[in-house]
Amino acid sequence: MNSNKRFSVWPIFTRHYKGLVPAGRRHLQAKTVVYLFVIPAIIGALTFIAGTSLSALEPAIAGLGVLAGGFLAGFILLMELRVKIRETESYRVHLGRMIGRTAASAMYLMVLCILTLMLIIVAGVIVDALPETWTMVQHIVSGLAVAGLVHISTTGLTFLRRLFSVYAQMFSGDFAPELQSVDQPTHDISPNRRRA
Repeated sequence: MNSNKRFSVWPIFTRHYKGLVPAGRRHLQAKTVVYLFVIPAIIGALTFIAGTSLSALEPAIAGLGVLAGGFLAGFILLMELRVKIRETESYRVHLGRMIGRTAASAMYLMVLCILTLMLIIVAGVIVDALPETWTMVQHIVSGLAVAGLVHISTTGLTFLRRLFSVYAQMFSGDFAPELQSVDQPTHDISPNRRRA
């Protein structure tokens, strides 16, 4: 394996975005682009305009670590599920693809969490070493970090929807309407009623 490819996360990104493209299309839908990219970019730009400092993003460091761990756990769970359904006789190709796309999303989100975390930490160290007149750099990094956080949030919601779709496919019976027993009317056959 090429040493450059060994550290490349590009295959994760390509698999993730291919999974977002609807069947029969070549590109993402406009509403998907707006939801996943335009909205985070707008919020990041507003953060830059507001002049938010990097210190305001310190709580996000712990949150990103927790999210990365959660997405890793989700990926491991999907791997185990994939192996189990492969061994069953009622293996379904559609379900296997759905699990594969969901697993790619989990890895993509984990990589984004790590990259955003690195951006906040490294930028915090560099900004402290810069002169106070270079506050523009801090605002730019804050805008980029917030845009990344919002993108992780919006993409995370699509990941949860996919995870639920996998569950619904495997255990569709859990969502079947409950069978309600209809009580049959009891006929009064007492002696008094018979005489009447």
